[in-house]
Amino acid sequence: MYFFVSPDREDLQQRIRLGLEMAIADGSFVRFMRNHKVSANLFPLSKWSNHKKIIIENHLMPADTPYQNTKYWLPVH
Repeated sequence: MYFFVSPDREDLQQRIRLGLEMAIADGSFVRFMRNHKVSANLFPLSKWSNHKKIIIENHLMPADTPYQNTKYWLPVH
């Protein structure tokens, strides 16, 4: 999920980033995802472990997208 904010609103960008980082750190982000009507059906993530996964490269993603930082991605094994 991405949030789009005007380039002129760096204060808002930082506030959103800080809020999301805090939610990730204290676990409330995952709790939110588990309970939100849009994403709740994805949980538990273990139910996807036997499904075939198809990796699709997205060449439109920004080059600085932190793919390697596991705290930003839900593990689906």
